[in-house]
Amino acid sequence: MDVKRHAFWIAMGAVGVVIVVLYVVLVVSTQSAAQTLQGELLAQENQLGQLKDAGDQLPTEAFAKAYREHKDAIAKQRDEVKLFYRDNGDSRLETWFEELRGKVSAGQQPTLGDFVPQYKDSTDKLVKYLEGAGIQVGPRKGKFDTASGDGGFELKVRDVNENNMKQLQKHFWIQKRLADVLVASRVQIFERIEFRDTTPTGPAAPSPGAGGDPLGPRTVLPNALVRDLGQAIPFELTVHLLHSDVPKLLSNLLKFEKSFPLMVRVRAFKVRKTQTPPEEKKINVPVEEMEKPGHKPADAEPIAVTVVIVGEALDFNIQ
Repeated sequence: MDVKRHAFWIAMGAVGVVIVVLYVVLVVSTQSAAQTLQGELLAQENQLGQLKDAGDQLPTEAFAKAYREHKDAIAKQRDEVKLFYRDNGDSRLETWFEELRGKVSAGQQPTLGDFVPQYKDSTDKLVKYLEGAGIQVGPRKGKFDTASGDGGFELKVRDVNENNMKQLQKHFWIQKRLADVLVASRVQIFERIEFRDTTPTGPAAPSPGAGGDPLGPRTVLPNALVRDLGQAIPFELTVHLLHSDVPKLLSNLLKFEKSFPLMVRVRAFKVRKTQTPPEEKKINVPVEEMEKPGHKPADAEPIAVTVVIVGEALDFNIQ
């Protein structure tokens, strides 16, 4: 093609292309920015309209200041509550056996060779402690109701490993606290305790035993606490005592002792009358006698009951 001959038309074409490019860059982009700005202005106008319609309900500077102070006060109180639970709620659960503390560095755990013998010896001492207080340890035998399994305290000497050592230590502290509760509550027979460890989002497996789960079909709730506060360690406790001592048992279980910081909550419990041996003498009190002034219920036959408690020890995780 003869460039010189068509130079004019080539120049005109180039100018047209430049004009189109400038239009796209300057005009179209400017229109898009203008539309965006217009949308933002309309949104702000709507907000101003809502504030105008609010009238006297519009927050003042004094109200905003009071709100900020109230919010700060709530945050401070929440931090104080978290510190209380961190320092008092479960401080015992975070420790090792006293006999091992000199052998364990901060943030570390003992060796299996140190932990296992102490774990067994300490659990055996719990049994002797209850027996010394006149409490039978293990399932009821002979003429009384019986239950399957060995019963008593949890003792998993053969199952201890580096991964579950800390959890078994926590289980021991829970059992030690429960042993004090049983002695203070005049329990006659401590049949068993079973831990129902779960993941924070998964249900616990049903407990074994005669006739299946003693509390019947139910769903064990996840063991997560509020938000990031920690988790709960579920357990099932079976004991035998007089019905008049059941309130004392529940009261002592839920009581917080500063000398042994551990918080427990009860999720479910069942009380049933224990089978009475036929050769035992019964005391029958006539209705007329019970209606006499000054009659005391203690004069009637004491009722032996079996109590199954599903509880949780609160295991906080607050930094």
